[in-house]
Amino acid sequence: ILRKTFNSFQNNTEQITSVVRASYGSFILTGKILINSDYNVFIMAVTPEGNVLWAKNYGGSDWDFAKDIVQISANNFVICGETYSQSNGGSDAFLLRINAQGDSLKYNQFGGADDDCANAVCYNHNQELVVSGYTKSYGVGSKDVFYYRTSEQLDSLHFKVNLSPYSIEVYDIIQSHDSNYVAVGYYTDSLTHTNAWIKKMNDTGTYLWSHKQSKVLDEGTYYSILQNLPNQSYYVVGNSNYYGNGGKEVIVHRINRNGYFETGLTFGDVKDDVGYHLRQDQD
Repeated sequence: ILRKTFNSFQNNTEQITSVVRASYGSFILTGKILINSDYNVFIMAVTPEGNVLWAKNYGGSDWDFAKDIVQISANNFVICGETYSQSNGGSDAFLLRINAQGDSLKYNQFGGADDDCANAVCYNHNQELVVSGYTKSYGVGSKDVFYYRTSEQLDSLHFKVNLSPYSIEVYDIIQSHDSNYVAVGYYTDSLTHTNAWIKKMNDTGTYLWSHKQSKVLDEGTYYSILQNLPNQSYYVVGNSNYYGNGGKEVIVHRINRNGYFETGLTFGDVKDDVGYHLRQDQD
């Protein structure tokens, strides 16, 4: 077991929110770094042994956060996130394409007069990028889900907002075995309970089905999802306030291809525990 800590920019707070293993073996980590009271996008490459190859940060005159990263070619990656620098109002969502050395190749910023954030990005079978998160600029005032599809060069192809009477947000999105998309996150209902949910949508962002945790007070959030191709089940991880020993518990659920809960477990102690990422091993 290898365990290491990193502080590439001394005396600055660094936090990683997403990591991808590149096809050539190294890991690309991204998140945020606090420099002089402002947050910048933080990117770092490390070897499988934990040796730092390079570390860089990008940002403007205000706060900038990286949320997710995906590899799109042998030497290119795309990062999504949220920026308050030079935004149209509140925060804007952004996409940043970088090479294997962390150099910026192209930048795409989008948003309206209120807050907009890109939490998740995936690379589809047509060599396109699909991005989701939340928008307050193009919805009904609270958080609404947006679906944004671009080319590899970050040129816009399709944009759709799914309106909801309640606050709703996507934290992760994947392309399913049938070339549609499945997203997970949370929504806040009329009783202000936070419910973890899973939604399937087609290539235009239209919902095909939508399910939440079945318990009335099953407060929680799904943060990450993957699909097991042999049985086509989905696996999700997040947190719940309903099950377990008290406080937030980590939840791991198996959900069938139609979005219905099959089985799961929780684990944690008397204080808060949260699971943020779920990845499938080689076996």
